[in-house]
Amino acid sequence: MRILSNEKGFTLIEVIAAIIIFSVSLLLFNVYFVNSFSNIKRQDSQLVAMNIARQFTEQWKAGNGTLIESGTTLLATSSYKEIAAKETEILNKPFSLSNVSLNGITYEPVIVISKLEPLYTIQVTVKQEGADSILATLHTAIANPKKGD
Repeated sequence: MRILSNEKGFTLIEVIAAIIIFSVSLLLFNVYFVNSFSNIKRQDSQLVAMNIARQFTEQWKAGNGTLIESGTTLLATSSYKEIAAKETEILNKPFSLSNVSLNGITYEPVIVISKLEPLYTIQVTVKQEGADSILATLHTAIANPKKGD
């Protein structure tokens, strides 16, 4: 009786080697896909944060925003002239704005107003709640209201 003589097919070693090579290649692609999904989620959060910052600056420029410091209403719908009158209280101090929840994530925007003659510059930074890293920073400027008098 002839056992395994001149039979066509793969040996067990060849099959195991092929499975190992296939598994290693899948692991390499898996790392790529996991990193891609992580990057997509991070970029999505950054895009949302930038849109939140843009929304607050546009509300501010329009003069009808709800820019409220925690515990006070110092910046609540303040006009540009009121800001000019309260420069020492407002300039170069961070004010927390109302948190925004979107897609299950809470974002914390903070506004800082500074003076760059003849303009006021507004910097809005947005972080994820409980995180230290800044997701987005937006700078814009408004005219100094004292110059119009």
